[in-house]
Amino acid sequence: MHSVTQAILFDYFDGKSSPLQRQLIEEWIRDPGNVDVFYQSLEKWELNKLQYVPDVADAHRQYLHRLQAGNNGQSTSLPGPTPPAGRFVRDRRWLVAACILFILSTGVFLARDFILYTTYSAAYGQIRSVRLDDGSEVALNANSQLKVRNTWGLAPQREVWLKGEGFFSIARQADGRKFIVHTDQLTVEVLGTKFNVSQRRNRTTVVLSEGKVKLTANAGRQQSILMQPGDHIELSARDTTFNRKTVIPEKYAAWRENELFFENAPLPEVLQKVEDFYGIKIILQDSTAAEKRFTSSLPNNNLDVVLKSIASVYQLEVSRKQNRVILR
Repeated sequence: MHSVTQAILFDYFDGKSSPLQRQLIEEWIRDPGNVDVFYQSLEKWELNKLQYVPDVADAHRQYLHRLQAGNNGQSTSLPGPTPPAGRFVRDRRWLVAACILFILSTGVFLARDFILYTTYSAAYGQIRSVRLDDGSEVALNANSQLKVRNTWGLAPQREVWLKGEGFFSIARQADGRKFIVHTDQLTVEVLGTKFNVSQRRNRTTVVLSEGKVKLTANAGRQQSILMQPGDHIELSARDTTFNRKTVIPEKYAAWRENELFFENAPLPEVLQKVEDFYGIKIILQDSTAAEKRFTSSLPNNNLDVVLKSIASVYQLEVSRKQNRVILR
């Protein structure tokens, strides 16, 4: 049997391997002694592909297709390349090899993030507090997700990936390791500080409470900006430069105390915030109200109270059916 090199494994993780190479890997991984090499190569590849996002839905469809084909008595072959995942368990190598082989042969990629990352989630209408291994604390707003690499303690930098909104209280490290928050639009780089990051609807907003942070735009723009306490920086997928203003930071983190704060915000933007928090759809049928702006805070621990508060300000009627709300 030909040897499976690291280059061959990297090609497989990249989705570039040929059917013969995939068959070779499948046969090679049957030997539990090769698990070490597989996992080490996967870790090296991951370190160079930190922001790789698999097509989980496609992998799941392939898996269901293979199950159906198998139930019909049809033979199945290794599907198109989908990056695999595996975890080495020192005292049960044969079990790990079997798991990796299963993943390779079915194309199921759903286990990858579970193996390589720890994910913290806050559901709709929920606020969750997370304490990381370095002593840093993160408050996750509703409908938000924080992903942390399982090799956190070994990596040269402390890196997390945020979807939604979170307030970060970062613990400074004696070794000076930086803390980095990745979002779709930008990267936040700090040592020890407090700041709020909101990444919703293709727009990222960062509000700094303490310390200093460096923001770098993603998507090849390579623009950077240094923030000072009180800075409010916003960047969308369409923006070419950072949008900067000075604010009172505490108001933008008021959601931690179950409050929604708005400053001269258009009513549709206010309603979007409510949608994002509660996972509902709000339809505003009053075109006149849509042009008005809102500056105030709303109690945010009860959806009915929020809707009635907004309706009373603009003299609107509320009609609610399950997750659909109409304001007229």
